Amino acid sequence: MTTRRRAETRTRLLDAAAAVFAERGFGATSVEQVCEAAGYTRGAFYSNFSTLDELLLALFARRHTEVVAGLTAALDRLTGPTPVGDLADVVDDLVAAHLADRRWQVLQTELALHALRTPAIAPAVATQRAELRGRVGELIEHAATRAGRRITVPADELARAVLALVEGSRLQAYLDPEPVRTDRLLLTALLEQVTEAV
Repeated sequence: MTTRRRAETRTRLLDAAAAVFAERGFGATSVEQVCEAAGYTRGAFYSNFSTLDELLLALFARRHTEVVAGLTAALDRLTGPTPVGDLADVVDDLVAAHLADRRWQVLQTELALHALRTPAIAPAVATQRAELRGRVGELIEHAATRAGRRITVPADELARAVLALVEGSRLQAYLDPEPVRTDRLLLTALLEQVTEAV
């Protein structure tokens, strides 16, 4: 299999897995069901992944790369100092836009539940989360600097708080029949507390 064909096969398997995991749940999905959705045989699956766990982790590694790329591109478009309210707009819109998709909310929950039930994959999930948090922390610090502010807590801690706030509020928004956007208010308050003018 050529490198290009292999990459295409891997992408189709990941895309199919995202759809099947979201519809059926990770625990109720088999390799055969992923292969059927992707239009491949088990051989194609096992030439790219050794287990469904590995596939699930690869799916989230790809997602985190997309999130960071989107954040980086949007922050690179920022010019000049902006007030902290606008900084909250930037962080809120950038992070929430990548985490607000309903299917990804379901998949994120599936990953969290699987990691809680399967201690063997928990370290890999924690490593992925730490890498994402580290990059998001750098980007928030970058945005704060462009806004003429300095963060007063470690960037990793702030990233953890921002991600927890956005992810938690998105879950509530999907579960609440009359959702209220409190994440924006809380994010602005958080940034006001942990940044200062320079």
